[in-house]
Amino acid sequence: MVIDVEKPESEFRKFPDEDKIEEIQDELFELSWNNSAPSASDISRVLERLNWVLSIWSKTFASETLSRILHENFVNRIRTETSTTEQVTALRRLDLAICFFHHYIYAFDELINRRFRNSVIRCGLICERIVKRLAVATDNRNILEHQKLDARINILRTQLEEKFPKVNHLANFIQYVYGERTEKGAHDTKAASAIIAKSCITVTPNIYRLYLETLERVSYPISAKDDLIELVNSTITTGTSLVLAEEGQIVRPRQVLESLYRRQFFLKPESLAAVLKELARLGYNFPKATVFSTLNTMSGREGLLSKSKGKYFQRMPPEEFYKTEIVG
Repeated sequence: MVIDVEKPESEFRKFPDEDKIEEIQDELFELSWNNSAPSASDISRVLERLNWVLSIWSKTFASETLSRILHENFVNRIRTETSTTEQVTALRRLDLAICFFHHYIYAFDELINRRFRNSVIRCGLICERIVKRLAVATDNRNILEHQKLDARINILRTQLEEKFPKVNHLANFIQYVYGERTEKGAHDTKAASAIIAKSCITVTPNIYRLYLETLERVSYPISAKDDLIELVNSTITTGTSLVLAEEGQIVRPRQVLESLYRRQFFLKPESLAAVLKELARLGYNFPKATVFSTLNTMSGREGLLSKSKGKYFQRMPPEEFYKTEIVG
């Protein structure tokens, strides 16, 4: 019997519609890995439901970048592919690429909103999903029968290290994060500190990067690997900086507005009212005049933003403005 440990603890806060989101992801997994000849209607149905999931994530993430990457590289191909075998392969690659993001997006949101314990638990759940996908991608489902995640990752380490030595780094990162998650789980209600939450979530870009590199070695290359890693890394860099700044100094409006820019909040023109609403959602209640002045400064010559008809939008994509590198 396969033991599924991929369930949030009873004391764990869920987001609205999260049960439905998990149901749709489970449906994608089943269609990808447990159905060798899915019908056209089944494929169409799961992709339509997945569109709804991506719309929810885009709102939480304040960015449509993930949705765009997944559509351009996976969803559109699945819809146009005529070979059932190729459709199944594309579905599997979509499932492998997307499995990371559910708990990552919410872990990031929990971190920004200073619910550090929940952020740590989410990071642990990311690890569970990564290990589960590696097990099915390498045709090692039997390891899912082990109760402990530590045992599962050690078996994968032993089986894959000759083919991909860096799997040892992946295993070590997962074991570190999951160790923190276990200590801060349902049976230990002590709050996690900002430092612990930051240390866990800043490891996730490397976990995702090494996971995608491992998939390349087991015949499941992810074509959008670099774009996906860049997306994860860019949000983590600014988000953790803002949270840690609050520990010892005042957070200024420009810091938060730059974070929104990095998350592509300004991909579409946004009014001052919309910006103030988003800042309030994140827990920042700066004076309206201060935000207005800061936005105007950021919209000056060679600034991050442009302004037209009272609305602000990005002058260029964040990845072009900032030099991006994996955080550690």
